[in-house]
Amino acid sequence: MTRPVDVVVIGAGIVGACCAWSCAREGLSVIVIDRGAVAGGTTGAGEGNILVSDKGPGPELDLALLSREAWAALGDDVGEVCELDPKGGLVVAERSQTLEHLMSFADAQRACGVQAEVITADDLPSYEPRISRDLAGGVRYPQDMQVQPMLAAAHLLATARRRWGVRVMANTAVVGIERDAAGAIAGVITADGVIPTGAVINAAGTWGGEVAALAGVTLPILPRRVLVFRPSQVLK
Repeated sequence: MTRPVDVVVIGAGIVGACCAWSCAREGLSVIVIDRGAVAGGTTGAGEGNILVSDKGPGPELDLALLSREAWAALGDDVGEVCELDPKGGLVVAERSQTLEHLMSFADAQRACGVQAEVITADDLPSYEPRISRDLAGGVRYPQDMQVQPMLAAAHLLATARRRWGVRVMANTAVVGIERDAAGAIAGVITADGVIPTGAVINAAGTWGGEVAALAGVTLPILPRRVLVFRPSQVLK
C-alpha cells in the first residue's frame, strides 16, 4: 500500500506522459504505471508526426490544430532535446485532376484555420530537390511538425518527476481497479500492492481495452499487426 495520489496514469507512452505532465503542472499528485518500459509500446514505434495536412474538416482536424499549438507551447521544454521540428509538410499531385481535388481539400481546410500554400509544379523542386519533375503541383502545410516520440515521452516524464515529484513505476502490471461502496474509483491494484486514488487515466494504448475491462468498462480497442511486403514479393 502506497500513499494516496490524486491521479494514476496507466501507460508511460507519449499520451500518458503528456497527461501526467498536464496534471502535475496543475498541482495534482501523479503516479504513472506501465507494465513495460517508458515508451516501450506504440510510442516506441511511432513516427512522431504532428500533422494537419492529412485531415479534413471535423473533430480530428480540430484536435490536430489544438495538438500542434500545444506542442509549439512546449517548445522551450522539449524542443531541442526531443527533436521537435516545425519543418512543414508538402502534399503533391501527380495529375491535374488529382490536383483539383487537392486544391478543393485545401480550401476546406483553410476555412478551419489551416495554413495551406499552393505550390506550382515548377516550384516543387525548391522544396524537395529530388522530387519528380512530372508532377502537376502541390500544397505546402507550414504547420506540420514532427517530434521524436520516445525522447519526448522520456523527457516529459523525467522533467515532471524533477519539477513536480511525479512518480514512474515501470515494469509494473495493473491487475485491477478498486472501487468504494458507492462505485467510485478508489484505487489501482498492481502486482506490488494498491495505490489509493480517486482518478485513473487509461493511456495504455493498444491495451486500453484490457485496462478498461478491469474497471468494468467495454472499450473496443485491440492491438493489431502490420505486415509489410517488398514490391517484388507482391508482384511475383
